[in-house]
Amino acid sequence: KIAKTPTLPLFIIVEQNEDSKLYKWMRAEFKDMATEGERSATGMSSIAGIIVISIDNGSPLKKAGLQTNDVILAVNGKNTDKWADFAHETSTVQKGTSMQIRIFRDQREYTVPFTVE
Repeated sequence: KIAKTPTLPLFIIVEQNEDSKLYKWMRAEFKDMATEGERSATGMSSIAGIIVISIDNGSPLKKAGLQTNDVILAVNGKNTDKWADFAHETSTVQKGTSMQIRIFRDQREYTVPFTVE
């Protein structure tokens, strides 16, 4: 008898490294921009910032105006080239804290005002 060819899964995760690490905050997922492909896909001129990978409908960030594929560039005027920068800038926020989040979307920079709920 001839053995049947097995059905292969569509995607196989070979390795999860720092380039693909996901971070969660305020019911949204983020990752550091780490590859030339991500830079090109977002229209950025450099590999810097944090990409919004997903955002729950009930997230206060979504209510403020953040969208999937936005690139976070700064919080309150402080550059956030990597997640560690973002985590540092948001580590002391409490309910009622207001902040300005500078993002890159559709080839333009925007500032999104955000108040922690």
